[in-house]
Amino acid sequence: LVRRQDREALALEEGHHPPAPANDPQLLVIEVDGGRVQMREENPDTRSRWREDKVCTISTYQAGDGQDRKPVPLVTTHVASMRPAEQFGPLCRLEAERRGLRQADMVLAIADGGNWIDPLLERHFRSYVRIIDWRHAQEHLWDCARAVQGADSPQVRPWAKRMETLLWHGKVKRVIELLAERARQLGPPQREDGPEHPRRVLQQNVGYFTNHQQHMNYPEY
Repeated sequence: LVRRQDREALALEEGHHPPAPANDPQLLVIEVDGGRVQMREENPDTRSRWREDKVCTISTYQAGDGQDRKPVPLVTTHVASMRPAEQFGPLCRLEAERRGLRQADMVLAIADGGNWIDPLLERHFRSYVRIIDWRHAQEHLWDCARAVQGADSPQVRPWAKRMETLLWHGKVKRVIELLAERARQLGPPQREDGPEHPRRVLQQNVGYFTNHQQHMNYPEY
């Protein structure tokens, strides 16, 4: 099965597309993420038994109307691997083409903006709409709220909810401005600052929202 999949992925890169499904999808959604799997063998370099698995799901939907009628899920298939991202990307593209990528009325690629996921989507799904999934963006805002207000402050929730509302309504630039203003007030991260220090958290998240602002289209999609 693995050898056959590799042959088909290689054929696709050479321009030989797999057969498309009988029915053209109205909406095709591509989702990519990584997880953790505990193995029996230790990595000799890290002495850890944890390895990353990479998973891509391809889902078809009956499209909604953007208002009251929500998309109806139809079929979801998966492809997964522990190979490097450079080898995993062609497998994602292969499965997407099998599911009707080139025939779909609309294609969305949803992911968290991770360090290997963005290059994969850029290489194999560059011409399609990409969206940072809401849950991850939301988590980043709450991290910022705790950094700005203090982890135990009662102001964490209202501050985070205010930022969520701005983001949901497409005010990404305003979110970036507010985070950048707070970051300037605290100053740049210092060498002794740990990963949870407010200065480091804010700096990283200003970069996160700045780099991904064009992919945060929540109201439209």
